[in-house]
Amino acid sequence: MKEPKLDGVIETLKSENPVAIISNANNSDKIEELIYYLRDNNVSGLTQYITDFLNENEDDAVPVLNGIVSLYPLTIKVLANLDKIAGDSDEVESTVKKSEVIEKLILLVVRLKNKLFDARFTGIKKQIENLEEQSAENKEEISKLFKDNEVLEEKKRAVIESVKEKSKLQQDKEKSQQDLDSLEKIEECIGILNKKIADLESAWQDAEREKLALSANLEKAASELNKKDAENEKAVSELNKKNAEISKLEQDITSKDSIISGLEARFNEFTAQNERLKTELEQKTASLQDVEREKLALSANLEKAASELNKKNAENEKQSTVTPANFARIPGGTFTMGSPESEPDRNDNEVQHKVTVSSFSMSKYEVTQKEWVEVMGNNPSYFKGDSLPVENVSWYDAIEYCNARSQEEGLTPAYTINKSLKDSNNTNSSDGLKWVVTWDRNANGYRLPTEAEWEYACRAGTPTPFSTGNNITTDQANYDGRYPYNGNAKGAYRQKTIDVGNFAPNAWGLYDMSGNVWEWCWDWYGNYSSSSQADPTGAAVGSNRALRGGSWDYYAGTLRSAARSRSSATDRDDLVGFRVVRP
Repeated sequence: MKEPKLDGVIETLKSENPVAIISNANNSDKIEELIYYLRDNNVSGLTQYITDFLNENEDDAVPVLNGIVSLYPLTIKVLANLDKIAGDSDEVESTVKKSEVIEKLILLVVRLKNKLFDARFTGIKKQIENLEEQSAENKEEISKLFKDNEVLEEKKRAVIESVKEKSKLQQDKEKSQQDLDSLEKIEECIGILNKKIADLESAWQDAEREKLALSANLEKAASELNKKDAENEKAVSELNKKNAEISKLEQDITSKDSIISGLEARFNEFTAQNERLKTELEQKTASLQDVEREKLALSANLEKAASELNKKNAENEKQSTVTPANFARIPGGTFTMGSPESEPDRNDNEVQHKVTVSSFSMSKYEVTQKEWVEVMGNNPSYFKGDSLPVENVSWYDAIEYCNARSQEEGLTPAYTINKSLKDSNNTNSSDGLKWVVTWDRNANGYRLPTEAEWEYACRAGTPTPFSTGNNITTDQANYDGRYPYNGNAKGAYRQKTIDVGNFAPNAWGLYDMSGNVWEWCWDWYGNYSSSSQADPTGAAVGSNRALRGGSWDYYAGTLRSAARSRSSATDRDDLVGFRVVRP
């Protein structure tokens, strides 16, 4: 069937007799249209149309209401054809459609019956009001008739008294008789009206009882339907849950089979590997015993060398009578280089190990711009000032400064620089110079400190993270105070270098060992050895040179005595300067 629109059905009902459409059970087209709107949630629209029609056409109320009552046999016809109708749709199952149409038919009948009862009740009330009005009019007419009768009686007496007027009296009498006949008819009408009122009241009571019974049946049917829906939903939910569990079990079984196969293969591999390792372990155990014996002999030799070195340092101290101006004499000794694993901000490249350092002299201050200009004749620094540390210098620049200053003061340069060869120990592909720089350890000229010398001098005998103790503030060093150490209070961020010697020195008289500028060291940057060492000079090969001390633009944790950094030997930066040492 072509799916009609509600407007089309309304137009059809308006152009034809609505009573015939609703009451005629043989009108199959209209019945199918009614069923369509029951199936498509237009029951309220159809009900509203019939209600509007009754409100606008009061004269046709009784026949239209009779047509609505005829929906009961029409419902039977709809139910008889429901399977055929539901089979024409592929949206849902026939059983579901049947229950939906039945429910909607019941709702329509209930709504229309309610409309019928309301209309009947309204009609009865209106008839009663009309009868009461008519009764009042009849009473007035009867009263008028009684008055007219009194007039007739007076006329009758006048006729008796006047024979001459007999003819006229006879006419009046006949008229009175007609009035009496009319009165009897009025009384008969009143009786009929009272009987109709009683019948209407009885019919209204019957309709009310039927309405209550139908409402109770509808509530019961709706409750049962809701109960069935809840049971169906619960059953579907449980079924879906069971299906999901089954799928998961199947996946687990497949996965476990694969795991078992893999474990069996790995077990076979481990068994073979275990046999090989067992053989190797036996061999290495024998080798390890030899190594232990060699280690004991080496430790004895190292202790002997350290003793001799300390003895030599003591002799040097006795022989050394002059320390250069603005230099501090650093006594030789043994210390623990690196940091403990519990130290905040510690890095993995700070492995602790014992180191023995010979005595030497170290500049109290970082090399200033004035000192640089006096030797090199130029000032590469970003921040300008005679007492500011020189910065923006590379490791090669610092090496050349050391030799130039040594020559200027008549000292033996510590370094031999060969710019025509490439250093095979330099693995930095971005270093375009790779000069071959050799350190003459017997020379008395200026040079860069080794990492071991730098940390030994920075600590000045302290084992704490800083030479100032367990923490440091911007009143003790120049760094980015926005990032304090280990929960300490924030401090100043000066955003530049400051004059050297602004803060108190450490216990050995050295200034600015923490902060202001990073300081170049001699060493190639590399991993520490965990064994004891004497005067170490760093890794044999590398790509970067070591930096120490932190700077004005770095956080407090980089100012720790053990903190390390590195950079290419060609790099220049306003964060990096250096200080010098002498034997």
